[in-house]
Formats: sequence, C-alpha cells, structure tokens
Amino acid sequence: MAAARLTAKEENFCLAILRGANSSDAYRSAYGAAKQKPTTINRNAKRLMDKTKIRARIDELRAPILEKIELTAERTLQEIGKIAFSNIREVFDENGRLLPIHMMSEAATASISSIKVSTKAVPGSDPVEVEHISELRFWDKNSSLEKLGKHLKLFNEVGSKDNPLTLSTMSDSMLEAIAAGKVGK
Repeated sequence: MAAARLTAKEENFCLAILRGANSSDAYRSAYGAAKQKPTTINRNAKRLMDKTKIRARIDELRAPILEKIELTAERTLQEIGKIAFSNIREVFDENGRLLPIHMMSEAATASISSIKVSTKAVPGSDPVEVEHISELRFWDKNSSLEKLGKHLKLFNEVGSKDNPLTLSTMSDSMLEAIAAGKVGK
C-alpha cells in the first residue's frame, strides 16, 4: 500500500515534530502561523496530529533513528526493570565494602544515578592515611515499579473498563468481608 502524499507544509510539520518540537510549535514552523491566535494554532496542530497519514509519516521518519540507537520497547522495559528490581547488596562485597565499578553487574550500575567519592585525611594517623568516602545515589525504584505496573495494567483505576470492580458490582458477601477486615490480609 502506497503512503499517502503529504503537502510540503505537512512534511515540514512532521520534520519539526521529529526535531523535538511540540505540535503547536511544529505547526508555527511549518505554516508560518505567527498571526494566528494560540487557540487556533493548537486546534490546527491537533487536527494535523490526528491525521493517520501524518502519524504514519512521523513513525516512518522516526523508525531508522530508533533502529540506529537500538531503542525498542523491550530494551526500555529491561532498563526500567534493572532499576525496579535493583538490590543494593549487588554493589558491595561480602565484607560490606563498595565494589569497584568495573566489578559491579550491569544491572547494578544501571540502577545507580551517581557516585560521589571524596577523600579526607584520617585524623591522628602518622604517616597521614587517606580515607575514601563513597556516596551512591540510585534511580527512583518506586517510579520504575510504577511504570512497569502500569505497563502490566496492575494499577487500573477502580471502575475503569480494565478494572470494573466497584461497590455497585461487589456482592453482599464481598462487601461484608471488606467491612469485617477479611480482605487484603
């Protein structure tokens, strides 16, 4: 199936989106809409983004970039999983000393957002001994777990089509069990 033809302005709109512009800025860039009201620009930008041929062209332009940088849904989920399931014990040896970074697992290093190392002289040591203090910060584990949970649809809002359980749909026995504190334990 041949791709739908785009006008030059539609093509420029797609290219602006690819460069990172939001849809309104992309519309301004492609259509020279300086004299239009912001509400008109926003409405027209949304209208363009809703067109199947525009979305298809953006996807077509984006595909080789994503392939080149190896950005896939699977790889993204793996990286989020490394953070979500990180374990601080993976960065220490059996004596509780911080492992050199080259000895840490890939998953452990992926979960670390920064390492700060400072040195100071040990008071009263002769000759002067130097103490190395390492401060590690990890990426937000809760945020990663939440992202994975959303991906797996574990946290759908009660009453949504994916989680239709509401008070009105619960049986009397279920409501009684909740009231008695027998659910969720």
